[in-house]
Amino acid sequence: MTKAEADVWNFLIYWCHSNNAAHLDEIWSWVTAHSERDVTLALESLINRGLLSVSRFGFMPLVDGKPYTNASKDRKWKATPRSLMMASGQIH
Repeated sequence: MTKAEADVWNFLIYWCHSNNAAHLDEIWSWVTAHSERDVTLALESLINRGLLSVSRFGFMPLVDGKPYTNASKDRKWKATPRSLMMASGQIH
C-alpha cells in the first residue's frame, strides 16, 4: 500500500466511523499531504483491490467485507478505528 493509499484509508476509517460516507471533495480537503491527482489514483487503486465501496452517499472502507459506516448503527463493530489504520506497505 502506498503512502497516499494508507492516508486515504485512514481518513475514511475515521470519517466513516462518525459519518455515512465521504465525498471526493471532503477527501481532497482533508488529505492535503497529497495532490488531488494522487488522492484520486489512491481511491481508484483501493476500489480496484476491493478495499473501498462507492455508493451514491460516497466512499466507505470495506471491513470484513462490509462498508464501515455510521449508517450501520445496528452493527456492532468489533474493531476500533485506530486498530483498522494502515501504514504504507501494509494491507489488512
